[in-house]
Amino acid sequence: MVEKIKYKHCYSEKFEQFRIHLAEDRNFYYWFTPLCRLDTINAVDKTIGTPAIKKMEDENGNSIFEIDLKSTVWQEKKAYVIFGKDSVEYFIKVRGKNAIDRVYYFTGILDELLLGSVPGFDTFIPGCTNFLTKKELFTNEFFSISANNNTTHWGHSLCSGPFMYMFSRYGTDAKIWSGLVVEKGGNSFDSFDFNHKPPEMERESESILNTQSFSINYSGHLNVDGEWRSPSLFIGFSNNKLSALEDYCRLLEKKKAISKADSGKRKYPWHLKPIFCGWHEQVALGRQKMNAKTLSKEQLERGSFIMDECTQKNHEKWLDILLENRIPFGTLIVDAKWQRELARFDADEHKWPDMRGFIDACHERGIKVLLWMQAWTMEGLDESLCIMKDGKPVAMDPANTAYRKILEDGIEYMLSSAPGCLNADGLKIDGTDGIPCGRGVKNDGDIYGFELQRLYIEIIYKKAIAVKKDALVSLYIANPYFRNVCNMVRLGDLYTVYGRPVDTLRERAEVVKIAMKGKPVDTDGSLRFSIEDDYMMELDEQLAIGIPCIYQAENLYQHRSFVKPVFRKFTQHDYAAIRNVFMKYLKSEGL
Repeated sequence: MVEKIKYKHCYSEKFEQFRIHLAEDRNFYYWFTPLCRLDTINAVDKTIGTPAIKKMEDENGNSIFEIDLKSTVWQEKKAYVIFGKDSVEYFIKVRGKNAIDRVYYFTGILDELLLGSVPGFDTFIPGCTNFLTKKELFTNEFFSISANNNTTHWGHSLCSGPFMYMFSRYGTDAKIWSGLVVEKGGNSFDSFDFNHKPPEMERESESILNTQSFSINYSGHLNVDGEWRSPSLFIGFSNNKLSALEDYCRLLEKKKAISKADSGKRKYPWHLKPIFCGWHEQVALGRQKMNAKTLSKEQLERGSFIMDECTQKNHEKWLDILLENRIPFGTLIVDAKWQRELARFDADEHKWPDMRGFIDACHERGIKVLLWMQAWTMEGLDESLCIMKDGKPVAMDPANTAYRKILEDGIEYMLSSAPGCLNADGLKIDGTDGIPCGRGVKNDGDIYGFELQRLYIEIIYKKAIAVKKDALVSLYIANPYFRNVCNMVRLGDLYTVYGRPVDTLRERAEVVKIAMKGKPVDTDGSLRFSIEDDYMMELDEQLAIGIPCIYQAENLYQHRSFVKPVFRKFTQHDYAAIRNVFMKYLKSEGL
């Protein structure tokens, strides 16, 4: 055995496994095969014969194992395991010419025998939160941290998260964790998965146990011609969940895989002011009309009856109500759908006869305005401007130079103070998890996965701050690779299995405050998701987490499955409670 500060390791020649465990707990372990596989679109990567393992030592005294793997697909394939002072690093080098479909770490096929790894832990925690609020999963379960909305657990509640998984053993807070370190520009994969089940498992009688392996899904979009080195997979050891997240993000910063965190000092204080968004007002009004059967069949079939409530008339009414009740909010979000077409940016003049006049009037009242944007839509676009999947248009293509001009011109139109423009102050980017992924996807730039996601957001962010230097760009995301392409993170729709959204709110905020450190946190509209009699309790929870935010001015629709929906009108007591929370927050922030 080799003694390390946080862990011990050895190699079992009998089982041909590397074995690590916590220094103070031999029963908290991970035993992994040195095998890997890099499957291509047309071929499964298999290992032939016993791997040759060579042990070396670097200048820092770290033990390095080079594993020579004879492959059925690659001319040359080697894996490397580096046992450092506080962590373990594993990566793969291959030589050949192929399009990679999926890269598997710690599992492989050796002479037709499928081998995996063995857990000495009870549960695991993904770095990415999910709508089921499933905080921990059992060792055999599958999870995918994906660029799009993987629905295994009802979808990501934040658009992706840190590329890491934490492993737990009952009776201890300590965590073994494993996370990817990817060079900037190399995040062209669709997902980072734990326990992805390869097709060969269907033949295994004990396939329910799974392989306890990690994998990166490139969906055939990564073309190798010559030598290629995989992202490194690190295994670390931390005291608890939050310190594991912090340790992983620190590692990413050290390796220059992400930008350093913001200092937290606000250059533009208005970015921190309380928020009002009209979306849940729209939901309440639309649902009331639907329940009262006042909508036409055409309106119901069109399904836009909630978006139909995004009007200048409604917003003027809501602002008057809030200001008459002395609610000291500083930012208004005009949500879905103020545009005529979602992939273009002209205001719908039937709903907004004078949007520029409305925004200028807000400025006169000391209120900043953010405009909602729908990511990855194609409404209003010719298919020549779209990403294709299996030959059919599926979404806007930010890698297409012609659409990029439409996008940048649209941002100029929304934010510029020039005549004929809207003079808004920032953007709420929604629907980023709608990005097209998988095999058969094709865009003009041959850029995929998280890199395509970043390209789209970066175009928006850079153009926004070029047009208006204090522009506020808000995302719902918890992936630290996106730290420097936004200046606010919202916690997103608070769908939850609970009767109150507070647990969901806290869980997401914990991840965001570490992964997106220094960014203001928009607590989003929580009242709609509470079926508490005293729904104003939710505002107190917002106060402890980030910027307080309401999505109602007078109408509240409380609903979840299997519970009778309730419509309410705000009372004077409610307005007083909102005013009190907002004032308390402004005072605490020195605003």
